[in-house]
Amino acid sequence: MNSVFWKEKKRVKRREKGYCSGNEYPLNTFLKIVMYNFNTQSRIPFRLPVAVSACLAPWFEDNVLESGLDLIRENGFSHFFFHRHVAGALLDGEYPLTIVYDKTTRIHQGFTLKTEHCSLCSSSRRKKRCKHIAALCLLSLIERPEGSPFPMPLLFRESRWGKLANFLYDWLSKEKGSLDHTFDGKKFSIKRTAPEGGLHAQFSASTVMAWEIFDQESTSSRASKLYKTAQQISLSENERELVAVGSSSRALNRDTSIWSRICALFYGLGGEKLPGISYEKDSRLFLLDFKDGQTSDLLKIYLPRHRTPEILGQLSCGEPSFPILQPARQGVEVRMDEKGQITVNPLIWRDSRKTCLLSEISDKKFGNSYFFSEEGSFFSITQYTLGCLSIEDNQNLKALSLKSRDLI
Repeated sequence: MNSVFWKEKKRVKRREKGYCSGNEYPLNTFLKIVMYNFNTQSRIPFRLPVAVSACLAPWFEDNVLESGLDLIRENGFSHFFFHRHVAGALLDGEYPLTIVYDKTTRIHQGFTLKTEHCSLCSSSRRKKRCKHIAALCLLSLIERPEGSPFPMPLLFRESRWGKLANFLYDWLSKEKGSLDHTFDGKKFSIKRTAPEGGLHAQFSASTVMAWEIFDQESTSSRASKLYKTAQQISLSENERELVAVGSSSRALNRDTSIWSRICALFYGLGGEKLPGISYEKDSRLFLLDFKDGQTSDLLKIYLPRHRTPEILGQLSCGEPSFPILQPARQGVEVRMDEKGQITVNPLIWRDSRKTCLLSEISDKKFGNSYFFSEEGSFFSITQYTLGCLSIEDNQNLKALSLKSRDLI
C-alpha cells in the first residue's frame, strides 16, 4: 500500500511540473488528447454521457469512471494503442496498463473485461478496478450509430478500416518498392512506393495514439515493451507453437504489420469515417484521402489500377459515388486496309449509338472494368478471347491465316 502511495505521489508531482516521463516536453504542448471517441472529438465532455456510464456499470462505479475521465482531461495518457483484442497505454509515459477484452452474449453490453493490469495499482487492487483502468477503458470505446459504446479492439478487424488493412497487407507486402520514414519533432511521416500507386501516412506528435510504434528509434523502451506484451497476450495456442519454433502464421503477420497498425490508428481517430475517394486526372489513379480536422494526421493511398474496383467494392465508398454499371455489350470492328489485310478489333457499345475500341481506352482500364471520368462511372467487361482474322491478298488470295490471341 505504501509503495502505491509513493508511486501516485511521484506521478502527481511530475504532473504539477508539467512533464511526461520519457519525453521531456510540457504536457500542455506535447500530449493533446484527440482520441476520445464520442460524436465529435473536438472536446472531452465535462460529465460522462449516461450511455457510457450504463455501458460500463458491470465493471466500474460512477465515481471511478469520473476519476478516469479526469485523468484523460489532464492529458495523463500516452502511447495508446490496441492490438487484436488488447488495449494498452502508458500513464505519464511510465506506468503500463493493459485490458484484454472478449465478446460475450451473457450480458447485453456484448463484451467483457477478461483481464486487466495496472502497474501502478497492481499490488493494492482486490475486486475493484482502479481509475487508471477506467480511463484506459474509456479511451478504448467507440460510439456506434446503433447500440451502446463498444471497445475498438473487438470491432476493428470487421470494420471497413480492418478491410482496408487487409487490402494494404495483401498488396504492399508483396509489391516491390521502398519504405521511408522521417520524424521532425512534430510529426512522423511514412511513405511507401510501389510500381503502381503508393501510400503516404503522417501522424502528429500531439496525438495520444501511439504513433511511436512505427519508429523504433522514437519509441521509448517502456512503450516498445508494452506493445510486445500485447502481441504476446493476443497469440492463439497454435500461434504460440509456431512462434516457439521460429515460425508464424498469415494472420499474425497481417495483424502485426505496419499496415494494420496504420489503419488501427486512423480507426481510433475517425471511427467508421473512411477516407474520401477521388479520381486524379494527373496520375490517372484513384486516391483514398483521410485527414483529421484537429491534427496534422493524414493518410493518402493511391490505388493500383488492377485492384481498384475490388477495394472500392469492399469499402462501399459512396462519397462521391462511382457506380459499376451493367456489363457493356461487346462486339468487333472489321476493317480492310489498302493492302487487303483485314483486322478485327474488339469494341464495346456504351449505349445504343456510342462505341469505343478497347485499344483506344486502355488508359481507362481498372481491373476488368473501364472508368470514364467525365461520367464518373465504371463499365464492367468480362474478359474473352476472339479469333483475329488476317487475310493477305496476293492477287489470288493464296494466303489465309487465323491467329488466336487475348484481345483485352
